[in-house]
Amino acid sequence: MQPRPKFAIDATAPRFGARVGKIVLFIVVAPLLVACAGKSRLLHPPADTGPMLDWRAEATDGVRLGVQRVIVRNDAASWVREADWDEYALTVRNDGGAPVELRGIELVNDVLGPVSHTTAVDQLKSETTRNVETMKTAGRIVMIGSTGVVAGVVVLATAAGYTLMAPLLPLALIVGGVSAYRSQSLANAEAQVIDYEIKRRGFQLPARVEAGSELRRSAFFPVTPAPQRLRLRYAVGAEQRELQLVLPALAGLHMAPAQK
Repeated sequence: MQPRPKFAIDATAPRFGARVGKIVLFIVVAPLLVACAGKSRLLHPPADTGPMLDWRAEATDGVRLGVQRVIVRNDAASWVREADWDEYALTVRNDGGAPVELRGIELVNDVLGPVSHTTAVDQLKSETTRNVETMKTAGRIVMIGSTGVVAGVVVLATAAGYTLMAPLLPLALIVGGVSAYRSQSLANAEAQVIDYEIKRRGFQLPARVEAGSELRRSAFFPVTPAPQRLRLRYAVGAEQRELQLVLPALAGLHMAPAQK
């Protein structure tokens, strides 16, 4: 029998199959990871170092509404590139003697009318397009992401008591499985992560707030330029009530700076 050459590989050896599998996995997954790095919509927000906004309004029945943070498209606190929404980190506290049920959260704009909170990504996108077109028809120049003459309004949401997960983690798990990429694209994988994160962070209405307690969540609105008021609709028993918070500091939000 001829001696086996040193460079020959025994394809029947158990270790050979495992090694080939690892090599193939690396060859397939590595390009996906590289492609993902430059095209991902998901971002890691920096650590929070700024003060909270602490805008508040209180009703006579003890219900309090507070705004801690506002996050808009592509600012320093964004966790999604080119987001089709505005995120308001809110606190609703009930210091009254009875439970309250949150029914709706709205931004009010003199041109657009009431704009409702939703965690439906497709609705946020379509209504953002509609809002921009409506403002354009009314002769208003919109620049999504611009804070106009207002400084220091758009800051992080983490200090408001939120646990902000790193949204790239679920995507990394999807990328790590070759079989997952056979059935869905990178865009679809990211869309699932974004949808999950919005629902995790956002108010799920109706929501009950017991007496002496508070609820901290984010309200997601389609891009809403220059909102005048934030309105909370709630019920105490069978009685419908509302609380409004005036937003003068957001008069320049998403609006083009005044031209001389």
